[in-house]
Amino acid sequence: HALVVDVDYPGARIRFHDPAAFRYDGPGHRLDLIAGDDGHKSLLLSMEGGEPVVVGLDTGQGNALSVFGHYAQERGFLSGRPLSESRGGGVGGTTISRTATLSSVTLAGYELKDVPVTIHQENVKGAFDTKRQAGNLGTGILSRFRVLFDYEHDALWLEPGPDCGAPLPRDRAGLALERDGEHLVVRFVAPGSPAAAAGWQEGERVQALDGEAVGPEWWRVAARWARAADGTTARLTMADGSERTLTLRTFY
Repeated sequence: HALVVDVDYPGARIRFHDPAAFRYDGPGHRLDLIAGDDGHKSLLLSMEGGEPVVVGLDTGQGNALSVFGHYAQERGFLSGRPLSESRGGGVGGTTISRTATLSSVTLAGYELKDVPVTIHQENVKGAFDTKRQAGNLGTGILSRFRVLFDYEHDALWLEPGPDCGAPLPRDRAGLALERDGEHLVVRFVAPGSPAAAAGWQEGERVQALDGEAVGPEWWRVAARWARAADGTTARLTMADGSERTLTLRTFY
């Protein structure tokens, strides 16, 4: 709140500016911020050409966009498109949400195509149990931009990075893994996913991903292979030393 925070996601740099002297003169677009009673910020965006709706600004969320159940029902997002499920967690604990793909999301005049989203059920509790917002915008979309957070002037500046129009990353495996010592434990298998088709089960243990043993950076390795292109074959070494392969594909 005391400074203009300039996060260049594509360039992996962060800067801080004095709000009294700051003047943005780049090629990006301004987006007005909406202040909440709790100190959080919201903004307006449009999903699949609909009227702009209020969504939370959530830099702690790694996904592109979460859509709240009431708005998904209102827009019919749960009909006529491939759906699956994902396991996530946060302040409110672990939740199972629907996963889908929206044809477009538009914010500050920028349109992103084929956006993977999580859709939270209407009976979910905690921060998502609200009808004042239609969802939460996460870093899956924000990371395509240099983002300047100017809370002093209730403004967000979005400057597209070189890969802004590239396809957004998505899970193509369907395995939710959690580290347990030197192994990864399967905590969830997404319905309709390659992992489900291959017979993976919750509780199975993995000791290496594509030959790389489980270590402190295991999540980087897991994200890299799980989001690889359709047709990529991943190799997983099980706790007993046996090997299994998983061919990735888009399933929602």
